[in-house]
Amino acid sequence: MRGIQFKLAVVLALGISWASRSAAFAVVGKQTLSGHVPAIVQTLQSVGPMDSTNKIHLAISLPLRNVDALNNLLKQLYDPNSPQYRQFLTSDQFLAQFGPTDADYQAVLAFAQAHNFTVTGTHSNRRLIDVYATAADIGNAFNITLQMYHHPVESRDFFATATEPSVEAGLPIMDISGLNNYLLPKPRSKVHRNLGPVARGGSRPLGTFVGADYRSAYAPGVTLDGTGQTIGLLEFDGYYANDIALYATTAAISPAVPLQKILLDGFSGTPTTGQNSGNGEVALDIEVAMSMAPKLTKIVVFEADPTNGLPNDILNAMSTNTTIKQFSCSWGFGAATPRGAMDSYFMTMNAQGQGFFSASGDDGAEPSGQTQPDDDPYITLVGGTVLATSGPAGGSWLYENTWNVFPGEGSTGGISTVYSIPSWQMPINMSLNGGSASFRNSPDVSAIADNVFIVADNGAGEITGGTSCGAPMWAAFSAMANQQALANSKPVIGFINPTIYALLAGPGYSACFDDVVVGNNTNGIGGSFPAVPGYDLATGLGSMTGSSLINALATPDGFHITAGRGFVANGPVGGPFNITSQTLTLSNGGASSFTWQVVSAPPTWLSLSAASGPLNAGGAAVHVVVSLTPAAAQLAAGVYTANLRFSKLGGGNVVIRQFTLMVGQELIQDGGFEAGDFAYWPNAGDNAFDGYSGVDTGVNTGLTPHGGSYVAALGASGTPLATMSQTIPTLAGQIYKLSYWWQSIDLGGGNVPNEFQVLWNGTSISDQVNVGLFGSTQVKFIVAGAAGNSVLTFGYRNDLSYLGLDDVSLQAIPLPSLQNVGVTNHIVSLTWSALSGQGYQLQYKTSLSPVGGWSNIGSPITAAAATVTTTDPNPPDPRRFYRVQLIPQ
Repeated sequence: MRGIQFKLAVVLALGISWASRSAAFAVVGKQTLSGHVPAIVQTLQSVGPMDSTNKIHLAISLPLRNVDALNNLLKQLYDPNSPQYRQFLTSDQFLAQFGPTDADYQAVLAFAQAHNFTVTGTHSNRRLIDVYATAADIGNAFNITLQMYHHPVESRDFFATATEPSVEAGLPIMDISGLNNYLLPKPRSKVHRNLGPVARGGSRPLGTFVGADYRSAYAPGVTLDGTGQTIGLLEFDGYYANDIALYATTAAISPAVPLQKILLDGFSGTPTTGQNSGNGEVALDIEVAMSMAPKLTKIVVFEADPTNGLPNDILNAMSTNTTIKQFSCSWGFGAATPRGAMDSYFMTMNAQGQGFFSASGDDGAEPSGQTQPDDDPYITLVGGTVLATSGPAGGSWLYENTWNVFPGEGSTGGISTVYSIPSWQMPINMSLNGGSASFRNSPDVSAIADNVFIVADNGAGEITGGTSCGAPMWAAFSAMANQQALANSKPVIGFINPTIYALLAGPGYSACFDDVVVGNNTNGIGGSFPAVPGYDLATGLGSMTGSSLINALATPDGFHITAGRGFVANGPVGGPFNITSQTLTLSNGGASSFTWQVVSAPPTWLSLSAASGPLNAGGAAVHVVVSLTPAAAQLAAGVYTANLRFSKLGGGNVVIRQFTLMVGQELIQDGGFEAGDFAYWPNAGDNAFDGYSGVDTGVNTGLTPHGGSYVAALGASGTPLATMSQTIPTLAGQIYKLSYWWQSIDLGGGNVPNEFQVLWNGTSISDQVNVGLFGSTQVKFIVAGAAGNSVLTFGYRNDLSYLGLDDVSLQAIPLPSLQNVGVTNHIVSLTWSALSGQGYQLQYKTSLSPVGGWSNIGSPITAAAATVTTTDPNPPDPRRFYRVQLIPQ
């Protein structure tokens, strides 16, 4: 092991009252520092001590002073009723009140020099001392022996101490990050597939999200764009500048947001390559941030070495850069950072008005503890959702489910074993969500975590996912809120958790958040948290709605409009539509009365029961009905959106509600499985996605995609049947055409037993058992919608091979409407409205008596356009009654 260099961080004592725990305990003449021995070490046999001459870099962190006073200050800074509310400290003020003294700093320098450590860097905030030392000198200084171990799952050895370090009593050292490298920093992104070189422009190639899609979904109608704000990103790898430039061109972001690198721990900034490279994570973070806030002043990328860098080095640099008011982290810290000093940096950021957003993780439920920083109470943890929108380019928000593509890859949420429950989570009833009333629960919020397009790996277009996507999204959203705050001469928003959790108690929650209530984050090994109304440990409070949440964070004035989003109506050309109206409730929780007004004219297909009126402080709410007009039935097929802007006359917040009308549109999300996973098809069965089912190009299974590049390979075994489902907005009694393509293959060992079941609103409409082999075949049904929503469910098993499913479709069928009837030379011609591709059968009777049936005229007709014209030549009867019957065709 000669010549190998490692980095280590030594962190000094900090007491923490918000998250009660003990980090060090005294022994006679010594203080022992806990939390430095990885649990795995207790199960492994050392292969010998680290070579005593190996040198390791250490970053020694000093403790804060007056921690009780700091905790009290933080409470005051985030209490709207306190005169100190959001009166944040400058870095100089923080140092003067809570930073280490110069005497403390000199004492640690003396300690380092007395143990032969070479000092390689000092810092003006007196929080860090960078040193360089041999394993032998480190062992002597901390009374440990660094041992080498074979890693149990990775092809490498790692070093660690099997005993906790100790130092002289009175030396204020709390913890020493870097005394092991068992767990390395890990990116949260999940690269699903590589699209090859990007040769196209525009939004959502292959249906993925890119650029302005995020603003359309999460900030509809909002003009804020991050102007004047800077975002800081915590990274353990580099990026290719040409990737960012190419993404900016693809996403129509011009000019691209300027980037600045801050290199730490000797890292050169050169991106790593290969299977474990994190450059895709760095690219994702930059590209998502600039997409949500395209006019940021700049994005500062703090980069440390992926194998030798330490989070505390980055956190210290971030906390001293107070021009940056929002940070994002999409990495797990690994084992190199004990929590004490990490917490001290997050507390510093809180006091200085800096918000820190961190991806919660991508491994599903963690009910028995999480790695840092995934449960820290001083930061905002961001979980993951699956986002559906109304169109392929800048479409409006439709719905979100919990991101959980299969057990073990989904939105991480969990219960801390380290931190007590913060005050802002205490009022939550945890009985339905599986959370804890005693310990910190996470995540706090969520955002998109699947089907995200990036450019990375030196010019490759890629589709990725993970909670990595949501963290920079929320940091950019915070930048927009800070932009509004400063434009209104208000202080920045800082740490948002106390503010957003307080919304749960009033109308602000439904106005500001999309509450995700579908799905779970099962981890495949027994842990799972359900998405439930309100807060849950799958998606937290949910995702942001746009203007209402920005107002609540930046310039709260009590003006709320619920629901938080306008309606999304759908139906065939000519109608009917599943939603025809929505009642908005306007309330005034502020101290002053005002007059509201809709300052944007609605389109002709939309009307309002009132466009202005008074709202008295503390008075009764006002109800405004937004309705479709008859003009909606005259619209051609397409997606129509309208942003209604509700404003306070005389100045104040603007609240935006977006309304969407989908005419003649496909209702199934990702029916072709082009997302590359089952993200849009929540598991509703007992053994779905058991390792034998998945989404494939055909390379691994032999299945043939019918359309696009992917097909669902259904190979679950046994009973009960595995199931997957999708909830679709429908109109009661409306007729819909359901279709899909399926196939059955033999991998060589047979394809029986198998079963394939189709259920519509819980009723089986097809159940086929032990089918033979066949190629891709289309199946169609006519189904009737239920009020509000209908549920389509597929149940399946194929114990030995695969059933393939692809191109699932559901479209509303307009009831045939007679357009024209003519008679020429005893030949009757009839024209009716139709849905292209739908089958129709013309029938007749000579009497409307219930006696006797209807007779077919000719063969079924498949509509090729929006109307069908056919004839009934030479009818021999003196009169005939005609009808048109819908048939799958």
